[in-house]
Amino acid sequence: MIDSRSCSIEHHHRVGTYKWEVSQYEDRQDTIQLESLEISLPVSEVYFKVYLETED
Repeated sequence: MIDSRSCSIEHHHRVGTYKWEVSQYEDRQDTIQLESLEISLPVSEVYFKVYLETED
């Protein structure tokens, strides 16, 4: 799940046959490992040209 108002991504991925794990990414410097696709996805690429709301 990707939040469109703040830098926040939940990555749900399967571990083994019956277990699921959730990883949370909230920093543009983070990298998401998509092991089944054998790729790395930088969070900064997900939010490229996305202008997020700033907190007051």
